Amino acid sequence: MTNTTQEAIILAVSIPILILCVVGLFKTNFLRKLHTRSWPPANGVVISTNVRRLAGKLYEPNVVSEIAYSYQVDGQYYSGYYRHRFYKERNALAFIDREKNQTVLIKYKASDPEVSVFCTRSTKLTDITA
Repeated sequence: MTNTTQEAIILAVSIPILILCVVGLFKTNFLRKLHTRSWPPANGVVISTNVRRLAGKLYEPNVVSEIAYSYQVDGQYYSGYYRHRFYKERNALAFIDREKNQTVLIKYKASDPEVSVFCTRSTKLTDITA
């Protein structure tokens, strides 16, 4: 096998792996977390919570905890939703119980306060919601 053939094989294997890594970063919101790090904070209030089961494959998390929250910026009220998937319903319920009836940290986009990030107690920056 020539060097050119070996390089082509390495490239053919490396590119899909790189694409999967980038997709994985977006899926875990890693890049969003970095982007929102400089956003200003606001105190939010959990309005409602819900846990529901989704149809799906056995190897995928199919229990979703949902949190509706509101927050205030310059006298104006905004709201958002945070959803997190779990494999087990008891974990989703425990997560909801930790956040229920609590003041929560919200980060919002200064130029558009309707865009916000719900900051959980275990991880500081999570999903962007609008």
